Amino acid sequence: MLNRYINKIADLNNILDYHKEYLHQKQIIRDKADVIKNVQWSDSQLKEYNEYWSRNYGYIPAVEHCKYYESINGIYNYKYISRALYARVIEPELNPVWLCNTYSEKCLQELLLHGIQDVHVPKSYVSCAYRCYRVDDNYVSREQAGKTIANIGVCLIKPSWYTSSGRNVRVLDLVNGIDQKTGDSVDEILSSYGAHFIVQELITPSKELKQLSPNSVNTFRVVTYMLDGTVYCGPVGFRIGVGDSITDNESAGGYAAGVRNDGTLYSKAYNYERYDNYRQFEKHPDSGVLLNGYYVGDVERIKAIAKKAHSHFPGMGILAWDFTIDNNDQVTFIEVNERYCGIDLNQIGTGECLFGEQTEKILKRFYKVKQIRL
Repeated sequence: MLNRYINKIADLNNILDYHKEYLHQKQIIRDKADVIKNVQWSDSQLKEYNEYWSRNYGYIPAVEHCKYYESINGIYNYKYISRALYARVIEPELNPVWLCNTYSEKCLQELLLHGIQDVHVPKSYVSCAYRCYRVDDNYVSREQAGKTIANIGVCLIKPSWYTSSGRNVRVLDLVNGIDQKTGDSVDEILSSYGAHFIVQELITPSKELKQLSPNSVNTFRVVTYMLDGTVYCGPVGFRIGVGDSITDNESAGGYAAGVRNDGTLYSKAYNYERYDNYRQFEKHPDSGVLLNGYYVGDVERIKAIAKKAHSHFPGMGILAWDFTIDNNDQVTFIEVNERYCGIDLNQIGTGECLFGEQTEKILKRFYKVKQIRL
């Protein structure tokens, strides 16, 4: 009986989390209302939108959710999956929250992916989950963990649990237990990252990615999802860093673009995190590289790896993967997201719907929850 009440409390917390995310997405639409209202649809476009959603979902979401994407990229697509629909209906139904809480630990992610051919998982020098320190396949003390990396040289440290937007990702240069860039000691650095972090090798991007954006590790965002026993991929997004930042997230000043199936970029990249202004470019502001047609890597190879890797996370219906390509032309794993998977960049960058040809099947799967107003 007690366990039942404990589970109900946990379920309530999860419901509140998703409801909070849903309200956050609704707030974004309200904050960008002045920009969205500039998107004008013809009568035939509005009819097309209404008929499609009524037929496939049994309910017509507010058009502002769809116009939000068009207000950024200028591309009309009545099938765009809104943030609200995704956060409130799709993700909670496809991914059990209790399982997401487990898989979100990045120290576990790298272990689950070892053994998959053709994907490179960056070497971890030290990993820490719940203050349990690990080197190679052995648990060690905090002191031993510090000694392991004291003279490791250039490396990267990042939080390993429920992180987003590249926050607190830091490049270190450790010599004699001191970071040569800041003067911080290993002990101070590890203390600042608390109970969940990874210290790993620093990735050197491929020649093509380095030429595009010299300072950041640019990543492919691949969304995989299960439908009737088959794993599918949505349109592929691509994050591009600018300036001196090592991260490429939009909230860190980076831009979102789309990648065609032949591995070339679409014509524009967008930053849509600012509520007061959208920004975009056709040429990278630092390198001057023209985006349209620029080759960034073998996308079909990345998609094949993502689909295979999906099976290493049993129980997950939808996953958002971040990969890059290193200087040895290896597809390199960055992380996988199970909750609050950002779906904007894939749709904004390409102008395509997240679920492509499977959209109707996905929507009809959730037809019975049409009473949720979006």
